[in-house]
Amino acid sequence: MNATVAINLSAAYSDHSQPLLRYCQRHTKCKEDAEEVVQDTFLNYYNYLERGSTVLNVRSFLFQVATNLLVDWARRRRREREQLLSLDALQEKGFELPQERSKTAETAMDIDRLLEKAGVNPLSENTLLLLRYKQGLPLTDIAKKMGISRNAVAVRLHRALKNLRLASKDFTAKSKATSTKSVIRMSK
Repeated sequence: MNATVAINLSAAYSDHSQPLLRYCQRHTKCKEDAEEVVQDTFLNYYNYLERGSTVLNVRSFLFQVATNLLVDWARRRRREREQLLSLDALQEKGFELPQERSKTAETAMDIDRLLEKAGVNPLSENTLLLLRYKQGLPLTDIAKKMGISRNAVAVRLHRALKNLRLASKDFTAKSKATSTKSVIRMSK
């Protein structure tokens, strides 16, 4: 580390770390997340200085970097929340996601039946769902495996989950109707 960089970084940290932390905490509502954003902000500042760049207004620079990181943080949180909500909705409709990594054959057959009823293309969407929820792979790894962009994986997963939700709704409605018919038959 260059001595000038070290002095600039140290001065910036002592002058701006607390106001920056308060700013980030106000937006994240979580001290740990705010500390992470502040850490990334100073890391970006360090990398900027290491490249030989100069900053005329350090406070402005740090707060702009923190704001950009907060926007990224909020987007990431929203996506995570949407994925959890869609999985929760599936579970409320009666579709149970396996708790462990290895699925039973029966669960896999149930998923195949749901996907088939939903009209889901088993080669692409089924593969995406299995890679994401059975193997727990992140979107970037799935994109690499399938040879498509990360955004395409996200869009196709969203559509597959939507189709699965619709199929699950039909599946639970039909299974309730079937069980009601069998109870009526038994009572006769």
